[in-house]
Amino acid sequence: MGAIGASDGLRAVGGAFNPSQVTSDGRTSGNYESVSIDQSTGLVMARYDNGAIVPFAKIPLGTFADANQLLETSGGVYQATAGSGNYMLNAVGANGAGTIVTSNIEG
Repeated sequence: MGAIGASDGLRAVGGAFNPSQVTSDGRTSGNYESVSIDQSTGLVMARYDNGAIVPFAKIPLGTFADANQLLETSGGVYQATAGSGNYMLNAVGANGAGTIVTSNIEG
């Protein structure tokens, strides 16, 4: 989320919200119903009771130059090493990244 004391992360500034222009897509307002993940793209989408489905985030997948060189610590946690290289964030299915499988337990 950024380095402490640096300006490369998230930031919130208080103040009045006065939109200068409001546009509508013709739908009535809706109440949040559920969230889903598109396994083929990694998009996280909110579903509303008015039928709207709104993507609001995208899940990146981390890859390593040599994942076999990761250091296993405890509890299924791995740590990067000089041999594994640093992680690289990729879109689902891109540059050797795998896929997302929802509603499953690793075994």
